[in-house]
Amino acid sequence: MVTNLSANGVVVQGVRRRMRIGETIDVRMGSNKGQFRVIWVGEMSELGLERVDGNSFLPISTLAQFAQPAATC
Repeated sequence: MVTNLSANGVVVQGVRRRMRIGETIDVRMGSNKGQFRVIWVGEMSELGLERVDGNSFLPISTLAQFAQPAATC
């Protein structure tokens, strides 16, 4: 489950596979896919991921859609 996202990174929770800092993984959200590097590992199977490829993971319109409600919290 994605708990936080930005243009260059994502935080996911509930990862069942043991991951190490520095590993790269492919992340898919709908039809969008990007390659990310694990930059931190938290409690409860939470991972902080940073985009490593040059492709846009999510369209700017998608980020704007989620940013608007978050800004009003």
